[in-house]
Amino acid sequence: MLFRVHQSSGSGLFGMRDFNLDTLPGVFRDSEPMKTRIRSIITTLAFLCLGLLPKLEAVNPPSNGGYHGGNTAEGQDALFGLTTGTYNTAVGFFSLRALATDQFNTATGAGALLVNTGDQNTATRAGTLLNNTTGDSNRANGTFASF
Repeated sequence: MLFRVHQSSGSGLFGMRDFNLDTLPGVFRDSEPMKTRIRSIITTLAFLCLGLLPKLEAVNPPSNGGYHGGNTAEGQDALFGLTTGTYNTAVGFFSLRALATDQFNTATGAGALLVNTGDQNTATRAGTLLNNTTGDSNRANGTFASF
């Protein structure tokens, strides 16, 4: 297949040039194998992306709250052992780490209420009520208070 291109030179003269499409490299030709190859690559990439999508969907446990039962946690291993406990808030590294089934606890600070398994406890600052295991309705404020 031939086609013509109009070219102009710097002097304002116009010329014609013929191109033969049959001599162009195979990438530029209308070839069925190339179309099939591109379709196959695109289809494969689409399936790979869709296959990876569920794995990339969410972080477990969810960051910034979003736990079941009205629980909220932020920090590495905060509320780590939670199973059926409700309305607990843990903010900080290892805060309320051992809590599983208890409710209405609040821990703010690294290691606050670390091994707690009681209900309705509040601890603010690092290490507060660190060794509280089964006590209920405790309040402590200050670094390592009621250690």
